[in-house]
Amino acid sequence: MPGCVLPDTGEVITVASCDDCAKSYSGGCLEDAPGGVQVHISGFCFVRNVLVRTLADILLDIGASQQIDRVALDSLNLASAEISLSPGNDEMLALTPEIRTKLTQEITGGIAQLASTYMSTIHFRDDVLLKGGRGRELKAIYDHSLHELYRLASRNLRLFHQTATTWFVLHPFVEAMVREARRTPGSGDQVFTADLLKRCKALLHNYSAASKNNEFRNDLREISEDLDAFEGLSASEAVSALHSLPQRHKGSTRFQDEQR
Repeated sequence: MPGCVLPDTGEVITVASCDDCAKSYSGGCLEDAPGGVQVHISGFCFVRNVLVRTLADILLDIGASQQIDRVALDSLNLASAEISLSPGNDEMLALTPEIRTKLTQEITGGIAQLASTYMSTIHFRDDVLLKGGRGRELKAIYDHSLHELYRLASRNLRLFHQTATTWFVLHPFVEAMVREARRTPGSGDQVFTADLLKRCKALLHNYSAASKNNEFRNDLREISEDLDAFEGLSASEAVSALHSLPQRHKGSTRFQDEQR
């Protein structure tokens, strides 16, 4: 979540995106400053490395900022915190100690909710993705794209919010696929519906639109095409369909380790 330095006063405010900082406030994004913090990210879990890490950044930004704007609050879906904007200013909220405490409680609640889904991503990697050639390619693409995913989500709260809400809707189906792969009862009647497909493709489109990395954009385009094969499938059918997907990059040195 970007901290925005106002040009006239040097005050730091919290905004929804670095674009908002420049366009709405003529400010500079903190993370774009020379010598900005370089984040080291490793490991597979998307929940840990992108979603929870971004929320942790938000806590830091709220602690360092004097104010937060309406768009940032709306993007975080924090209206439920019953927080009123500053008198006479319907776009900006002063971050008093009391307000910071309320926001911190909301955000840590979000972290706890995300944490409850953490192991599903690990089990999905081990029991579903790594069992097929295209799945191993997808795992390699994720590893290669992790820094770009985090960079984009952390710079734009709208994209972060869309990512988190899409994951919460997708999570029950992912869990059902894991149960099917493990032959564990209880996958229920989970189906990869047309609405779920639409949500996932919209998210991939928005990540692609936010990035200037052509390799990353091409990977997302291919994944979006792959998703079409899953519309209307049950969890069991989806596991079989994933394992049957043809490899797109067989023989490529980029995926060498995953093809062994």
